[in-house]
Amino acid sequence: MKRRITVFTLVLAVSMLIGIQTGEVVDANPWAFSTQIDPPSSATPPIISIHSPKNNASYSGKYNISVSVKGTQYDDYFSDIYHVTFSIDNESVTIPHGAGVLGLPQYDTSFIGPNLTGGNHSLVVKATGILFKPMQVFFLVNSTSQVNFVMRVAPAIKILADQSANITFSSFPLNFTVDQPTSWLGYSLDNLANVTIDGNTTLTGLSDGNHSLIVYGNNTFGDMAKSETINFTFKEPETSLAPTVIASVIIAVTISLGLLIYFRRKIIHEAK
Repeated sequence: MKRRITVFTLVLAVSMLIGIQTGEVVDANPWAFSTQIDPPSSATPPIISIHSPKNNASYSGKYNISVSVKGTQYDDYFSDIYHVTFSIDNESVTIPHGAGVLGLPQYDTSFIGPNLTGGNHSLVVKATGILFKPMQVFFLVNSTSQVNFVMRVAPAIKILADQSANITFSSFPLNFTVDQPTSWLGYSLDNLANVTIDGNTTLTGLSDGNHSLIVYGNNTFGDMAKSETINFTFKEPETSLAPTVIASVIIAVTISLGLLIYFRRKIIHEAK
């Protein structure tokens, strides 16, 4: 450790001297002014330990991402962690403590993970280690670690119908959406027992009056959710005579009156 501090101090002093003379800011990392070489075949990459989330574990609500990365040794080279990145489902995750060149023998971080939808997810951590001889040579070695986990989020169910709707027919088209795959769906009409359904359906045989409707569902992990309550009113349609029926009645009445008058006159004529 004393040797490393001495070497680092020397490199920093030389970097500052060159920077003052040239008027430019020079990176004072311990591997500054070293030449990059290909990594030896026997060099080992950084060791990534993902403490959370656990592989194949299930989480609901908030969850932590907790990771440690440790550099490995090679011959008489110094070892640091050069860069660490995080991604979930191939989307980059912002590290609250910052990213970029780290320059630490070991890297540790823990933070609350981003909001995720319900279902399966994967976290991938990539780390680059740098092994170097100050002001001589350095090489980079890469490492990747992955865990798969499940977010338990109840599905969101929405009935596609107006609140307090009025209908004048004895059937109700039950159309709704669910934002996750489901293992079971059902509905309750007027707080009665649940009726299992496969998806959108039509409710028939409704009685006259007010009704309430709720749709329930379980996702594939067993998390149950329900929709908002929809209220609607069924009104028995008023009966009305169709024009053809009215016309038929008028014709029948006209014929009957005509016959009545005809037979009455005939009776009167025969009586004379």
